[in-house]
Amino acid sequence: MTRDHDSGLILINVLVILSLAATVVYVMLTLADLAIARSQAFSAAGEGLALIQGGEQFAIAALRRDMIDAPDSDNPAEPWKRVEQEAIDIPGGTIELRIEDAQGLFNLNTLAGATPRGEGILRLIGEAIDLPPQIVARIVTSLQFDGPLPRIEDLRDRAGLSPEDLSNLSRFATALPGKGEVNANAAPVELLTLLIDSPAQARMLLARRARAGFLTPADFETAQVEPPPGVGYRSDLYRLRTTVRLGPTVQSVESLLLRHDGPTGPEVVVIGRRNALAVVAPPPSP
Repeated sequence: MTRDHDSGLILINVLVILSLAATVVYVMLTLADLAIARSQAFSAAGEGLALIQGGEQFAIAALRRDMIDAPDSDNPAEPWKRVEQEAIDIPGGTIELRIEDAQGLFNLNTLAGATPRGEGILRLIGEAIDLPPQIVARIVTSLQFDGPLPRIEDLRDRAGLSPEDLSNLSRFATALPGKGEVNANAAPVELLTLLIDSPAQARMLLARRARAGFLTPADFETAQVEPPPGVGYRSDLYRLRTTVRLGPTVQSVESLLLRHDGPTGPEVVVIGRRNALAVVAPPPSP
């Protein structure tokens, strides 16, 4: 009886030890799998960043070429827009490019500094979106005394805009470096209609833009419209969004590109980047 009882205890102890050993082995293997998964994710993230930089170089080359070939007008019918790519397959994932003219909206930073301009445009926008005059005045004051906006979202703190007011303003305005004009070839319909005081003439010009893909000074002359102050036909700033999916990672970066005349000719440089999305999918649960 005692011998059988002792044998039973020994067997139980052995089984407990084996169970613990199996658990330790399982945990060690799981941790190893997690480490491998994380290593693969970080490796994919590094490759993704390299591809994003490659996308920037692709856009830079196209914008520089356009600056040489067509320096007087910029519009989405030009070759630079063909940089855009739907998600295309690459080894291990996909890459997608989106590019847009950043000067399609009114640049609030034209109101900044010692030589502000564009206050009349802001007042028109304020009336169109029912923005109270005192808020419009606070925006102007903030820009003139506090300097340019890094982001339009900063108006929440600097001028006390509500989320709704900010959302409405963002349909017409943005915050960009410098004091570039609104490009009539990139402006949304509602902004261009607002800037052209005559609805009938605005419709004529918008129909012409829809047919040809762009507007010229001659089109305004034909429509007997004086081009609004602060409106032009070319752009120096462009936004590029590159989205890369590789393995367990998804990375999306928005790059701001500036075209300018450099010491040796036309140049295009990246002057800002913002991570729109950076996701590393977690490895499967053990």
